[in-house]
Amino acid sequence: MLTSVPNHKAPFNESTIGGRYAANLFVVASKQGILSQVGLELSQIKTAFDESIKIKKIIKNPILVKEQKELVNAFCSQVGAQDITKNFLMLLIENSRFSNIASIEESYTRMVKKFTKEEAVYVVSATELDAATKAEILDSIKEGLELEITSSDFSVNSSIMGGLQVHVGDRYIDLSLEQKYKKIHDELHALLK
Repeated sequence: MLTSVPNHKAPFNESTIGGRYAANLFVVASKQGILSQVGLELSQIKTAFDESIKIKKIIKNPILVKEQKELVNAFCSQVGAQDITKNFLMLLIENSRFSNIASIEESYTRMVKKFTKEEAVYVVSATELDAATKAEILDSIKEGLELEITSSDFSVNSSIMGGLQVHVGDRYIDLSLEQKYKKIHDELHALLK
């Protein structure tokens, strides 16, 4: 569980509204030593936002300030939210930015993951892989990239002909025969011009 980071700086800056608010919250939460806790609370409110049509209508309507504040107070009481989270949500309401909570949560989560080195992994193979091979691939990714795998998914796409295509967070590694064949084809084509 991540509590704070050196110098209390966000790992990157985003020019979006959600990114800017997330970066500021990241700095404050780091100074208080509760980075992961605030992230969890943001995730909980985003989930409530996603699952309830009534809550979604309240959040998206900047005119419903009173209802938004009641919603935040009820949520914070129910989950025992940190004062930072409650104050931040109230600030969003005051600035008519409460509807940006989903993008703020996503940016904040990416920032925390940058320090915890947690990533989801998606692997495409030409044929179905057995459990031992899948485990070996995940272990290699974990060791090679020095990260914790939060979830993994495997699929089959015979058009890659062999090898693997690996998606780790926002990174993509193409080790397929299709890619190697294409590279050789392009090089030969360039030589024959």
